[in-house]
Amino acid sequence: MLARVSILLVSAGLLLAQNARVERASKLAAVEQAWKLAADGRQEEAIRLLNDAIRQDPLDPDARLLLGSLLSEAGHREEAFLDGVENAAIRARLHFPDRVQRVL
Repeated sequence: MLARVSILLVSAGLLLAQNARVERASKLAAVEQAWKLAADGRQEEAIRLLNDAIRQDPLDPDARLLLGSLLSEAGHREEAFLDGVENAAIRARLHFPDRVQRVL
């Protein structure tokens, strides 16, 4: 009986790990696609794709970094600045939750 429970727990853990890898691969695919769009001169499409990716995962550092760069290059400097401030606040809260007050 204990062996069956152990096997079930290990199996569940492996499935969760596999799902996490698939989810991360999907997020990276969105960022890679945005890079390709930007390289083809389709910055606005890349910005929309990254905004969608960030709506799904607001803490995605790769998507946020590329979004800020593309916004700035496309002349959306105020939006790029505000996104950068929000990104910095999110990271500070993640890394120093006991020392950072929520401001955004």
